[in-house]
Amino acid sequence: MKYRISFLFCLLFSAVICSADDIDSQWSEMMPLASKSLLLDIQEIAPKVLITVGERGHILKSKDGGQSWKQVRVPTRSTLTGLDFIDDKRGWVVGHDSTVLYTDDGGEHWTLQYRDADAEQPLFDVKMQSPNEGFAVGAYGLMLHTTNSGQRWNIIEPSRLEDPAFGYPHFYKIAPLADGLVMVGEAGMIAKLPGDDPAGWSRSPIDYNGSFFSIAELADGVLLVVGLRGHIYRSVDSGTTWQHIKTETVDNFYDVAYEPNTRRVAVVGADGSVLLSFDNGMHFRHYRLTERETLNAVLWTSEGKLIGVGFGGVKDLNQFVTQALNNQ
Repeated sequence: MKYRISFLFCLLFSAVICSADDIDSQWSEMMPLASKSLLLDIQEIAPKVLITVGERGHILKSKDGGQSWKQVRVPTRSTLTGLDFIDDKRGWVVGHDSTVLYTDDGGEHWTLQYRDADAEQPLFDVKMQSPNEGFAVGAYGLMLHTTNSGQRWNIIEPSRLEDPAFGYPHFYKIAPLADGLVMVGEAGMIAKLPGDDPAGWSRSPIDYNGSFFSIAELADGVLLVVGLRGHIYRSVDSGTTWQHIKTETVDNFYDVAYEPNTRRVAVVGADGSVLLSFDNGMHFRHYRLTERETLNAVLWTSEGKLIGVGFGGVKDLNQFVTQALNNQ
C-alpha cells in the first residue's frame, strides 16, 4: 500500500516535472495579471502590508490591505508555495526545486539562499522560530534547518517520522505553538517538536491515515487540523487526543486561520469552500465561492478582514463573514 497522493500534492509537485529544465538561473516574468494567477500562500507582515506567493515565481506585495497588488521581480521561475516573515523586513519564501528565497527589506528585493532542482523535492512551507533558526519542509520528508538566518540550510532526518515500510511522508505545513512547533503531512501525520533537537520530532497519535494540509493553535491552546475529504480534527489536550468535527462536505481543506481578537476561525479548500467558526472550532458554517475556484490559503488581517488566495488569485471573503454574523 502506498501513501495516498492528494490533489494538492499533485498541484504543487507537477510543475517540478514540467519546468525544471527551463528555469535555471532565470528571473520571474513581470505579468500584469499576476494577482489573478495561481497563488498558494499569503501573510500580513505589517498593518495593511501583505505578501502573497504562487506559480512561476510570483511574489506580490500590497500596501493597502489587499486592494491593489504589485508584483516583485525575484531570481526564480519555480512555483513558490510558502512564506514566513519574522518582522516587517525579514522574510523567507520556499517552493519547487527546493528553492529558498530571502528578503531583508520587506519583500522589495529577494536573494536565492538554497536550491536543489536535481532532488525533485519541492518545499511546501517554512517557519522561523527566531531571526536565526527555522525549518523548511516539503515532499518525501524533505526537512531543512538553519541556525544562521538561512546562510546555510542543512538537511535533517527526523527518524521517528519515518515509516520502515514506506519511508517518509510528505510534510505539508509547519506552525508555531506556545511550547514549540507542530507539523502536519501525509498519511495522518501530526508531529510536534517540543525541545531544541531539530531532529527530535515525534508523532501525535490519531485514528486517521489521510493527509492533513494545515494546522493552527486556537484560543486556550486548542489545536485544529484540516485535510482530505472534509476532515477536521480538534484537540484540547495538546494533541494527546483528537475529536472529529463534522463538516457535512467531502471537499479537501487546505488551510486554516485563527483571528485572536474575535476568536473566529476560517477554513478554505477545494471547489471554493469557505468554513467559518465562531466557537473556537467546535462548529462550522459552510459557504462557497460562486466561481467555485479552489482556495489554497486564508488570512485574517489586522483589520479583521478575511482574504483567501488560490486558483483565481486573491479573493475577498468578507461577504461570508457578514452572512455568518447576520445569521447568528
